[in-house]
Amino acid sequence: MGNRLVAESGEDRDRGGSALSALADARDREPAPERLLEAEDVAGILGMTTDWVYREVRAKRLPHIRLGRYVRFRRESINAWLEACERGATVSAERTAARRP
Repeated sequence: MGNRLVAESGEDRDRGGSALSALADARDREPAPERLLEAEDVAGILGMTTDWVYREVRAKRLPHIRLGRYVRFRRESINAWLEACERGATVSAERTAARRP
């Protein structure tokens, strides 16, 4: 009977090990959820103050996520917003240069 318990616990350990390795494999395939940024993080990325970030959020000029009374930001959205701003400035500069005689 004692041997049977040892055999069962060994089998369980083998099955558990397989389950754990399967879980680890699944975790490796799934992208890790990215942490949402706070206003302070965005202010640091943009080199602006948190007051400026909150003003832009209230004016709906900065992509954000409202979680109740909290405001969070996705890094991808901030990067895309930055690229759009940069492209917009480039287009404006080209238009201005085209108007000059």
